[in-house]
Amino acid sequence: MPLRDVVQISQSAYNAPNGVAGYIRRLSESDAEFHSFGYSLSGTFCSSYAPATSYESNNVKKFRLRIKQLAKTVLSRSKLGSLLLINATFRRNADRAVNSYLSSGICADYLIFHDPFSFLSFINKKPKHREKLAIVTHDNGEFGKMLHEQFPKIDLNYLAQLRDSVYTNADAIVLVGNECLKRFQLLYPRWSNKAFHVHTGINGFEARKRNCPERRLLNLVTVGTVNSRKNQISLIRALLDGDNREVFHLTVVGDGDQLIECKQEVARYHLEDAVDFVGSSSDVGRYLHDADVFCMASKDEGLPVAALEAMSVGLPLALTDVGGCSELIDGNGVLIADSSESAICEALHFLNIHRSELQQYGKKSRLLFEQQHSRKRMVMDFCDIFNLI
Repeated sequence: MPLRDVVQISQSAYNAPNGVAGYIRRLSESDAEFHSFGYSLSGTFCSSYAPATSYESNNVKKFRLRIKQLAKTVLSRSKLGSLLLINATFRRNADRAVNSYLSSGICADYLIFHDPFSFLSFINKKPKHREKLAIVTHDNGEFGKMLHEQFPKIDLNYLAQLRDSVYTNADAIVLVGNECLKRFQLLYPRWSNKAFHVHTGINGFEARKRNCPERRLLNLVTVGTVNSRKNQISLIRALLDGDNREVFHLTVVGDGDQLIECKQEVARYHLEDAVDFVGSSSDVGRYLHDADVFCMASKDEGLPVAALEAMSVGLPLALTDVGGCSELIDGNGVLIADSSESAICEALHFLNIHRSELQQYGKKSRLLFEQQHSRKRMVMDFCDIFNLI
């Protein structure tokens, strides 16, 4: 029986240092797993394949970043400006990715989209198509929440129209967490019959071997794009509470548009001895192995891949109760009530008084990772969906 062809499409840059791009890269490396289930991953089409660039690589790029951020800030203060930004970035990138697929000569049986803009671009360019269409939402189940946070003045009617066009035309809607699926089904019952949960799978890292400390500083690590949504700045400010700066050391791995502000905050409160910034890294495993606890203070998530990588190493987790994060906490850490500094401080206090149990928490993290988050499990879930649609 011939293999059925699968293609994935996204307006994202293939090498972008974010969770969606990482998800795309892992799927693109999983053709052997797809073959084992009777499918072939025949192509991945993104807006760009250029290497990721640093926000702090040189003074010229710093200056350009500040100009772009200023322009974005000004435009995002109005509905019209927000729409112009979306058209100039997401929709243009989506058209580029979709055009690449349509001109490739590949006749796929199934298309996996990773954003609504590339999905909409495809159905507009090819309204009569034979391909079955799946869209991965990469959010907490609430359509457009991340986009609304990025563009607070965005026209909500525009978001609703975008949502309706995508979900009505999709054959399958994929949620990255089971809690995200439940939220989706509650919010959008009209499409719940074609919504599915796919376990997020990664290769992970080798489990660490050293014990957690009992008398020295607890080394915290957080990994992700440094921005408002990931909320590293509140994690930094939480170190100002009580004796936290004497008890914890934080390593921030990642780059982003709030990195400069975070560094200024550290300098303002003289936290240089308590916080290290290492920028983007191709060796995240090194920083996870050197840590005692993985922390993430996000305001919103789907299912954070960085937390899965920490679980693979065998780190205890401290995650905010957003998106599917609660699925990752089961006797292996602490769920932070919300993204406020006070809630983060409570979680840090918990970690400190339970430091003798952190080694056991880490072992449980590794066990949960092995049971639920392999790359083969993720591919199997996708193939089960394809078999149904």
